Amino acid sequence: MAEVVEKSSQYLTDQDLMAIAEYLKSLPPSNYEGQSHADSATQASAASAATRALRAGDTGMRGSRVYLDNCNACHRSDGSGANRTFPDLVKNEPVNAQDPISLIHIVLAGASMPSTQTAPSAIAMPEFWWRLSDAEVADVVSFVRSSWGNHAAAISHDEVGRVRKSLAIQKAGIRSP
Repeated sequence: MAEVVEKSSQYLTDQDLMAIAEYLKSLPPSNYEGQSHADSATQASAASAATRALRAGDTGMRGSRVYLDNCNACHRSDGSGANRTFPDLVKNEPVNAQDPISLIHIVLAGASMPSTQTAPSAIAMPEFWWRLSDAEVADVVSFVRSSWGNHAAAISHDEVGRVRKSLAIQKAGIRSP
């Protein structure tokens, strides 16, 4: 998406943006992951439980220590990130995707916000491939995918290993068959 913003969508006119907004408003509402509004109290309780545990330094949950040490400063103990700077992890699409490859890739290889005319500083998330083991990445990704109302499945260190191997092959310029 960074490339789309950098090379395309930042140049949309106000008229283009209004047309997109009108189209999106015309779509029927959908419930997150098939959940009804009745589930919102349960989600809020789960979200506040993870937040309270992190703020108390409770590292009993799988991946919480890795999150506190590596992610909390930017994404915060409630997963909310910082508006227009660091992404919100609550109900975030890559976090909740059935296939976790994108999220694993982001943690291992990092990511950057695009530089635009109105925000010329490209803010980046560092790559953690050199710092975190496959098990640590699996733990922190699983923690994020199950906290703050997120309900995605946990992942294994084997899944992380496959993505890490793919990244190593790409960096070496070797193409998979």
